[in-house]
Amino acid sequence: MDIQELNDEFRTSLSPDLSRVVMTRGVASLDAETIAHILDAVRTYDLFDEGIDPYEENDMGRFTVGGEHYARRLDVNAIQHR
Repeated sequence: MDIQELNDEFRTSLSPDLSRVVMTRGVASLDAETIAHILDAVRTYDLFDEGIDPYEENDMGRFTVGGEHYARRLDVNAIQHR
């Protein structure tokens, strides 16, 4: 499995068996409903293009939830998790 496939598998499931979810203090301080919407946006994100994903690893993303802009980064370690 290549890094893009690992990133997609984790991004769409957020499974603790594959990696762990880490967020900034700012995001962690939001209400549970907003955090749930953010995590849903991470899971369903599919707007990968050269501008956001030049190495085609599907590891970066930008999205808007509730009028606020967010960025996300995936760092799945293939050796550690396979």
